[in-house]
Amino acid sequence: MKYKITLGDVMKFQRDERRLDFTKIGLAIKRAREANGMTQEDLADLIFTTAPMISNLEQGKKAVRPDNLAKVCKALGLSADFVLN
Repeated sequence: MKYKITLGDVMKFQRDERRLDFTKIGLAIKRAREANGMTQEDLADLIFTTAPMISNLEQGKKAVRPDNLAKVCKALGLSADFVLN
């Protein structure tokens, strides 16, 4: 099932960024990536970034920017709400 990232999702993310648990977001991204049978390299190629960047996101070491979150969600067929909650 595919979801569309809306401007409202991005705005909500920007307002809530300081309260977000990036470790939980990263874990949700990792689980979705693995459920789709993708490697970090596969996901990185889809969103035009690097595998180490994906690794940092999944480990919560790096805050995910709204535009990158939208790209990840689109590539994995997720809603931003699923990842943020």
